[in-house]
Amino acid sequence: MERRPAVPPRWSRELAPACFAPVMATGIVSRALARPDTHRVSQLLFGVACALYCVLLTATVTKVAHCPDRLRSELRDPARVFGHFTFVAASGVLAARLTQGPARWAGWALLGLAGAVWPVLAVCVLRILRTGRGEAAEQADGTWFLLAVGLQSLVVALTGLHPGDTVTLVGTSLWCTGVLLYTATLTVIVRRLLRDPPGPARLTPVYWVTMGAAAISILAGARLLAPADVLPGPLHALLAGTVVTL
Repeated sequence: MERRPAVPPRWSRELAPACFAPVMATGIVSRALARPDTHRVSQLLFGVACALYCVLLTATVTKVAHCPDRLRSELRDPARVFGHFTFVAASGVLAARLTQGPARWAGWALLGLAGAVWPVLAVCVLRILRTGRGEAAEQADGTWFLLAVGLQSLVVALTGLHPGDTVTLVGTSLWCTGVLLYTATLTVIVRRLLRDPPGPARLTPVYWVTMGAAAISILAGARLLAPADVLPGPLHALLAGTVVTL
């Protein structure tokens, strides 16, 4: 008998591009609670985030293996491609929580994975903007900020896993790039909103990423400012002023 090709589960085929957003959120709350008086709650939430990450990663791999056409379609769609940066951000957030202890190697693995995926997704975004910048700008919304969120999550993880002079300088370069991306994205979105004010149905929660992207940029910048003797005085002052502005 002829074997039929395996059909992935429906929940895997229809996996949303931004499916890793719950991992981001849970990991960030876990990090915020990483204090002596709330350590157990922090560990519990971190465990939930890791379990959810593994489930979603398995589903994503299944989707990539069995539905490559669907994935390619998402990577060419300006309304959906930015959602995939939640994978980068989720990986970075978990990596930042694994800076200490025997699982440090897992933090490096997650950082490496996120660092490899971000430029691939960035190239997809660049291709979209090159081929149809005007059409893409008409669909700009809060998900576009995930481009900067993903990059800043790498800075947070990198400074936690391997603090040092070289890492601070590299992280500062990445951080500045993230701030420039944030500024450019904000400009595009504000222009679109002024030209075509959205109705209530289009004012979805994705616009809250505007503040989330600023928040993680502040966190990453503050970590870069911690070793006060690494950055030159003028650069340190400029970075500090930008952090305060954000």
